[in-house]
Amino acid sequence: SILIFNDLYKYLFNQCLVNFNKEDEAKIKNFLKDNPPKYEWDGLKVDEIYNKCRFLSAIQFLDNISNYKTVFEKMEVLTNVNTLISEEAKNIYESHEKGNFIPQGDFILSFWIYVVAHCKTKNIIAESQFINLFGLNGYNASNYVATTFVTAVDSIKLELLQSEKLILSQYVEPNKII
Repeated sequence: SILIFNDLYKYLFNQCLVNFNKEDEAKIKNFLKDNPPKYEWDGLKVDEIYNKCRFLSAIQFLDNISNYKTVFEKMEVLTNVNTLISEEAKNIYESHEKGNFIPQGDFILSFWIYVVAHCKTKNIIAESQFINLFGLNGYNASNYVATTFVTAVDSIKLELLQSEKLILSQYVEPNKII
């Protein structure tokens, strides 16, 4: 049964998701390489306190997501990345402010966008779609983290579509049937 699952994963991930998004992945990676300030702290418009965050350990951990084949393992990677993001943000915040760090959705999403924009994760779009297709099934902390990751990847894709007039190869124009 492990061999069947492994073959199924290879087909779904490599033959379907990776091949389907290959051109878009290249366009996004090139744009991020050519326009790094857009995804630095000034461009993301977060509180100045967080400008010292680099999230290097979170980025390195995310880069390992492709080493895992099951959605459960990939979700665990995302949970660990989220923990690393939260810990670094908390340490920076609490070293400069007298209050406690209280993570808020907008900040966390900005942190994830920063991590996704700076990671070297191979096939990040396919990873996001795999999580979206097979990993989101309810309302719990793990699914919240996975949704935040998927939203971060989608936000970068959508921003590129709008601001740079890039035409991603997988864009589908809806048609009205009368």
